[in-house]
Amino acid sequence: MKKKFNVKTYLAIACCMILQFAGAQTDGPPAKAAAKETKESSTTKEYKWSVGPVIGFKSIKSVLINDIGVEASRTIRKGERAHLELSYRSASSNYEQNWGRIPMNMKTDIGSLLIGAGYDWFPFVRFGSDSDFLKSLKVSGGAWYVNKPNYDFTASLRDPLTWGQLTFTPEQIGLVSTAIKTNKVQPYLGLGYDQFYMGKNINFSINGGCLYQGKPEVTMMATNMLKPTEESAARLEHNLSSYQFIPFVQLHIQYNLN
Repeated sequence: MKKKFNVKTYLAIACCMILQFAGAQTDGPPAKAAAKETKESSTTKEYKWSVGPVIGFKSIKSVLINDIGVEASRTIRKGERAHLELSYRSASSNYEQNWGRIPMNMKTDIGSLLIGAGYDWFPFVRFGSDSDFLKSLKVSGGAWYVNKPNYDFTASLRDPLTWGQLTFTPEQIGLVSTAIKTNKVQPYLGLGYDQFYMGKNINFSINGGCLYQGKPEVTMMATNMLKPTEESAARLEHNLSSYQFIPFVQLHIQYNLN
């Protein structure tokens, strides 16, 4: 658990340092800033590199998964950019869920390093549009390499269970551990709004799309009275077969380097 905290902490510190550096670079005398703004408004700068933090969200059923990391992008040619991303994926470790009318405690073990590579195409920049909004629209494609593409869950009763005159504690009932494994390489395709070609030093972008994680493989282990639940693994795997494609959203803040 300590290892996960350290990885996320280092990535968060890196993001804060990038934002602080970007803020320092944009500060200056009012006259100089005004002259710079006038110059940038007349022509769009063709920055080669940009760096900044990235945050992503996706969900499987009721589990919200988040990614946090840093991204570096480079212009290949006008209207085309490539990017590399280093992120850490995690989710809330504990939450409650009901099994019918019975409240359950659910513990999750979701955590992995991600390396991503992608390509952004700005069609309206290529076509020479003068509209800032149109120039900010893009089509994105790429893939993530997920070091640990597993979703592990452990479920147990929250309260004792009464059956007639008998009362069973959660320990007597037992627990169920479920492991869901997906592909290590997960390609994606999406659309986005990216202010890069508006000629500012700092810009914001948002991407949304769909990733392919493959058909999930499910294994289950149970204890005590819940031991027969292990036979449900094949049924759960069949029910999760529709989760091969997962929608996602990403938010970016980029600092453009001259």
